[in-house]
Amino acid sequence: MPVRRLSMRNWKWIWSHISECKGLYFIAMLLWLLESVTYIATLTLQQQIIDEVFVKQQFSLFWKMLILIGICYVAYSLLFVFSPYLFGRVHSFFRRRLTEQALSHLNHIPIDQLHKERTGRYVELFTNEIPAVARLIGEDIADAVKYIFHACIVSIVIGTASPFILVGVTVFSILLVKMGRTFGGKQKKMVAQIQQDKTAVVVCLEEGVASTREVVAYHQEAWEHQKYLNVFGRYYQSVMAEGKMMVKQLLTKDPITWGSYMTALAIGGYQVLQGDLSVGFFVVIYQLTSELMIGIEKAYKFSVDVAGKMAFVDRVRNFLEERTILDGMVRLKEPVTSLSCSPITYRYDGSAAPVLKECEMVFPIGKKVALVGGSGSGKSTIAHLLIRFFSPDSGSIFVNGNDLEQIRREDWANKATIVFQEPYLFALTIRENVVMGLKDIPQEQIEHVCRLMCIHDDIMNLPQGYETTIGERGITLSGGQKQRIAMARAVIRNPEILILDEATSALDRHTERLIQHNMDEIRKGKTTIVIAHRLSTITNADLIYVMKDGRVAERGTHEELLLNNRVYKELVDAETARYKNRTGVAEIETA
Repeated sequence: MPVRRLSMRNWKWIWSHISECKGLYFIAMLLWLLESVTYIATLTLQQQIIDEVFVKQQFSLFWKMLILIGICYVAYSLLFVFSPYLFGRVHSFFRRRLTEQALSHLNHIPIDQLHKERTGRYVELFTNEIPAVARLIGEDIADAVKYIFHACIVSIVIGTASPFILVGVTVFSILLVKMGRTFGGKQKKMVAQIQQDKTAVVVCLEEGVASTREVVAYHQEAWEHQKYLNVFGRYYQSVMAEGKMMVKQLLTKDPITWGSYMTALAIGGYQVLQGDLSVGFFVVIYQLTSELMIGIEKAYKFSVDVAGKMAFVDRVRNFLEERTILDGMVRLKEPVTSLSCSPITYRYDGSAAPVLKECEMVFPIGKKVALVGGSGSGKSTIAHLLIRFFSPDSGSIFVNGNDLEQIRREDWANKATIVFQEPYLFALTIRENVVMGLKDIPQEQIEHVCRLMCIHDDIMNLPQGYETTIGERGITLSGGQKQRIAMARAVIRNPEILILDEATSALDRHTERLIQHNMDEIRKGKTTIVIAHRLSTITNADLIYVMKDGRVAERGTHEELLLNNRVYKELVDAETARYKNRTGVAEIETA
């Protein structure tokens, strides 16, 4: 996309956010402009007190002038304090608003798309890029308007007193602005590269901390260290390149600034000697020349910085405009009475072949339904589609006769819950991980659910019991303990539809059998969809779907499928053989 068109899109996006707070924004802007007016008024009053009181010796005007200057200084001081306070509130509003939008957007990104990005990328977005954009919208743009307005008023005052000084200073101002445009494009590219390299450093650090156990176990500290040095080296090179460019800017800017001061001093001094300019005007104009150059310099700095900050705007805007799962409009307040998949097809991005091919299923409500099949047959993809992590390429999932895409995500999330094979636990207490945001859950209920999931005794053996902090991602717990806590987290919500995606894969057979028995008891009359790790856990399922190559190869009960002597029978025979080789027992234990 052409740079100019991209820049216009960014400015329209910025304006759309300013419009959300335009009342407070423009009040703060007005006060900021009044601050500039009162400051210039104090300088013009200085001119009058020099020319009228001291030069013309009209001493009777002294106290009047002094009081006026005092009033202007008081007004300026109040505005100097109050207008930044208002813009601080504006800045905070935009930072909070952008953060809320980004968090909401993050929760609506398709899971397959989310998994392509590294965690450090999102950390950088929230900790650096959004604050930079919020400051640009909330303060920097207003600063630029103020300095431009300030420069215009100063130019009028200087031009009224001495057009020659104004012409001379304007020439240097044009040079300063032209230099800003020259460096602006380079600045944006460099900032974008720095941000990209900085994100890579954050990602490398995050991965380095998370992978410490594996790095130490494999004695690859040197490899990890070198990887970090390589990434940091690229970031260092980008920062140094920007530093060199900043030095070039200073070497160009300072001679222009001092040239304007010398021009004002020379022309103004000559006019005073010729009697064309009063001493008071000369003193004030020299100060105003400094103010004019400061205003233009600030505007120039904004023109350079905004080019760099547009790189942040690009990244934040592009993130907020990424594809999301659209929310439906149909409310789902009544109980789920039917759940089915029409022939659905789905392929992951970048995958040539679809992982699901015209897959059709009906899930009987209030029953236990199992999905079995070899690795890559599409079982977990079905679960992710049911939970609406992403949408099918063709076909639909129907709930109570309504397309799942049309149902509000919040309503569906209150009906369906999933437990993953590798659950995520927060670096909080066990109790907080079980309730996960639920309010007013009695401790007795938490302990009851944990007993059913065979994790209560393990928890009580920990130093602080349910108040034990389990560390980052539950690092202090075993895989089986994490799975049981995750199942307790799901069961305590008592959802109408519970999906278990190989949720007991890390458990031994005895514990798995106990949990399965308890789960069957507490889930009577509710829909439970089980993606089986061991076939022995689903032999009592009301309906079993057998998946192969993304299609439903068979369906029926355990006994019916064994009699068919097809894919399911092959899976059972293979698991029986593995179990016999490991234990010496001829048959698989059945739940």
